[in-house]
Amino acid sequence: MERARGELPGLDLSEDVELEGWEVVRLDEARAYVKQGVPVLLEVEETLIPSIFAAEACGHPRVVVDMGAVHPIVRGADVMAPGIRLVEPSMRPGDVMAVAEESKGRVIAVGVALMSKEEVFKVRRGKALKVLHRVGDEAWRLGAGKAWPL
Repeated sequence: MERARGELPGLDLSEDVELEGWEVVRLDEARAYVKQGVPVLLEVEETLIPSIFAAEACGHPRVVVDMGAVHPIVRGADVMAPGIRLVEPSMRPGDVMAVAEESKGRVIAVGVALMSKEEVFKVRRGKALKVLHRVGDEAWRLGAGKAWPL
């Protein structure tokens, strides 16, 4: 939990969060930290990220993509700069960001920024975020349809 508090300050993991009832689930490409059947945190490629469920529930910093980008992202593509509509002002390379679709603002993926906000809108080409977790992947299926536990 200490690592999560340090690396993901936007996630509400106060001292009051009970450690009882947590389990670690090994997935094909990640390790999931699960509470009441819902993945809260994922360790992917040695990077600690919030699950889609946690990013949605806790308002994690995000980029918003146009609807044309949604299908490729949920099928496994990274986020390309031309598909981005809005970006958190403070986004820098290496930041963990949620990816939301523009129509309803729902989080569809979580990834790591490869560009700053300025680069995204200046260059308007290339990969802007490397997606590490997306709707439909193994971690998402593990928690789909379950109530947020925290």
